[in-house]
Amino acid sequence: MPTIVESLQIINDLDEKRTITFEFVSTQRQPASRSGILFSAKSRPTRKMDVLILLTGLGSELAPTPALLDVESRRAYPLLKQALKQGAVIAATCGAAYILADAGILDGKRATISWWLKKEVFQRFPDVKWEPSRILVQDGKIYTSGGGFSGLELLSALLSDLGFSQQERRMRKVMVLPPSRQFQSPYEMTLDAPSSPFEIKLNRLAKELSLSSRTLSRKFLDELQMTPGHNLIFPMQFQSSDILKPYNVFKTLPWTL
Repeated sequence: MPTIVESLQIINDLDEKRTITFEFVSTQRQPASRSGILFSAKSRPTRKMDVLILLTGLGSELAPTPALLDVESRRAYPLLKQALKQGAVIAATCGAAYILADAGILDGKRATISWWLKKEVFQRFPDVKWEPSRILVQDGKIYTSGGGFSGLELLSALLSDLGFSQQERRMRKVMVLPPSRQFQSPYEMTLDAPSSPFEIKLNRLAKELSLSSRTLSRKFLDELQMTPGHNLIFPMQFQSSDILKPYNVFKTLPWTL
């Protein structure tokens, strides 16, 4: 999210007309990026939408990602409905194509998504023509991109198609962006986390509670505003802090590098 915002801001800084206007829409007043950067947001759009970009990113764990996206799908549906009614171009970065598919917008269309979600979406949304090896896929007025910084390729394509080719080229030079890429398949890797004595299987916990893993993750998120993984990580962090205190580790750390 910060990279896309910075790209748009650079284009406006280079163009005296400042022809691109944008705003954030969120259920939160100040949504935060993964790095902690805060953005002021509106609860609904204040003007007609020409383009709607759904932004999602990789969290600290991957197992409950579909459950989190299910929650976001319900929140995003009214906005998507409004964008479709207004004839807006709709774009989705990273895992946001899941939200479009869940709304039925991608049925019969070509699309890509973060490579770590490809097995899930093939099973969940068989009516979509998934091309997960590709970084960017356009089908009519729908744009989808792969994981991570694939969103930059999506933004470049949008700008060029909307008549901002010159501004897009200048922006890429200012930001020293690499040449456009076509495939994300070379970046795939195994995501299985190494086992540890603290590991608790989500499937096992859900079975004990007579719930599905997805339902358990969703209930955790709704009630505690965190995933089961975060709920386990926080106590472990505090425990580590208590273990290290007797050794004055925090006092001996250098202030500068």
